[in-house]
Amino acid sequence: MKKGKKIAIVALARKLLSIIHHLLKNNEKYNEEDPKTKKSRIPKFQAISDLSLDEMIEIVSKAGYTIDKISQED
Repeated sequence: MKKGKKIAIVALARKLLSIIHHLLKNNEKYNEEDPKTKKSRIPKFQAISDLSLDEMIEIVSKAGYTIDKISQED
């Protein structure tokens, strides 16, 4: 077993023991939050069809790309 894995095991065991110690010392019960009720942050995205060409160029430019708008002539 590698040294890093052993350190991680000891760190996790220490964390668990410190939680158990706290609960026993303060005579508390462990209450795990229900993952279904836990609030999660879901980013809101705007549909591409709702964006103008300039807004799309701005988003891509903020991502680090260089965009030049070329007008189409028929």
